Amino acid sequence: MSASDLWSLAAELSNLGKAFSRKTAVICPRERFDRVGFFALCAQNRGFLVNVFTSFEDAIEWLNAKGP
Repeated sequence: MSASDLWSLAAELSNLGKAFSRKTAVICPRERFDRVGFFALCAQNRGFLVNVFTSFEDAIEWLNAKGP
């Protein structure tokens, strides 16, 4: 996806409202981390708790932790 596609996808989260009110973990390969990190940043700027991980275990740990 292009940077503008990722920005548009993050913007679309706003239309879904409470469907994404909880934390969302995105797992991706290391070579795509920067691009997916941009998506997470765009979503965070809209008030969503989104974080990017290369490890399933790290993502689960973050999702289960209290707080952001």
